[in-house]
Amino acid sequence: MAKGFFVQDGKVLDYKNDGDAIAYGDVVALTACIGVAECDIPQGGIGALSVSGVYELPADGSAPFTAGQALFWDSSAGTVKGTNSGDLIPCGFAAAPKESSATICFCKIG
Repeated sequence: MAKGFFVQDGKVLDYKNDGDAIAYGDVVALTACIGVAECDIPQGGIGALSVSGVYELPADGSAPFTAGQALFWDSSAGTVKGTNSGDLIPCGFAAAPKESSATICFCKIG
């Protein structure tokens, strides 16, 4: 029978930064999700990337979000959107409602 061995709880991952320097709090787009840097991560360095939790993130200010609504990260705009219009990255769900004009949201990532 195949076996699995516990490595870590998976809320925070070691992230190898192969791009530009990442600052504490920066949103990092991964292939199928996002993470939030828990520290500065220099180019070529390894640092902590949170992939679980509720974060206040910049949001599209033209549409409301309802609690529990699926949300998507738009890397080019640097904002969370409520609809996937193309190649946006799933980032979690709305942890609280957001009014149309609000430019921040509470997103449960992971």
